[in-house]
Amino acid sequence: MVRVDDDVWRDLDPSPEGVVRSLADVTTAAGLEQTRARFWRYPPGAYGRPHNHAENGQEEVFVVLEGTLTMLLDGGAERVELPPQSVIKVDPETERQLRNDGAVDVVLYAYNRA
Repeated sequence: MVRVDDDVWRDLDPSPEGVVRSLADVTTAAGLEQTRARFWRYPPGAYGRPHNHAENGQEEVFVVLEGTLTMLLDGGAERVELPPQSVIKVDPETERQLRNDGAVDVVLYAYNRA
């Protein structure tokens, strides 16, 4: 069992606007070998880089726990708003960017195969 508390979270480099995302690496803490899992915290205004997983064929699953996550898919051609307790699977080839365009922190759980 892994308890995700303050000791597990680590801050990432800030965005150009100075907003800092945080992650909790469940993969390492739980000793996962066939899957990867992380909790992410996006404060208001935080965003990740656009990316896909075409090179390794990994789909990703995102579970929103708190706040409303905005996902820009296919270079921003599709915008999806994910409220708490929603789940989305993103195919490997689909470019995705995760954002918090809201006023409260977004906390989500993301997993894929290792």
